[in-house]
Amino acid sequence: MTTTLSKSQNGNSLLSVDNLINSVFHNGLQRIFTNTLWDEEVPLAPGNVPVNITETDEQYQIDLVAPGCRKEDFKVNIAEKLLTVSFSPDDTDNGTAKVTWTRNEFTPRPFSKNFIVDKSVNVDNISATYQNGILRISLAKNEPAKSSVKQIEIK
Repeated sequence: MTTTLSKSQNGNSLLSVDNLINSVFHNGLQRIFTNTLWDEEVPLAPGNVPVNITETDEQYQIDLVAPGCRKEDFKVNIAEKLLTVSFSPDDTDNGTAKVTWTRNEFTPRPFSKNFIVDKSVNVDNISATYQNGILRISLAKNEPAKSSVKQIEIK
């Protein structure tokens, strides 16, 4: 599919209405039905990272896909019922050589994700690891309250 640009009176290039409609409906529907979420033309918005959440009897596990990052640049905090995972890359230049980019498509971008946790999570037993481009956060579950059955005497 080709995109046609039309000139406005002030000389700025604008997408034609036809191309805008095609872009929204045709390309969008095509991505939905062909499962091409990782299309080059439509990258994830800055700050969005894919997340998987799994649950077992003992814990919840959150996996964030963040390749090319350093574990020192992540922060995982919990306050009240809000678990916050943020990433802010350190832009300090450790090398002495000046680098000129020819193409740079995978620069780590800052992001922040929030998760609401309920009473089932043991906030004193949360751990995180970063390995092979995946930040894994394990949230242990609280012991379920033991139900006790007892007869109440009526007086």
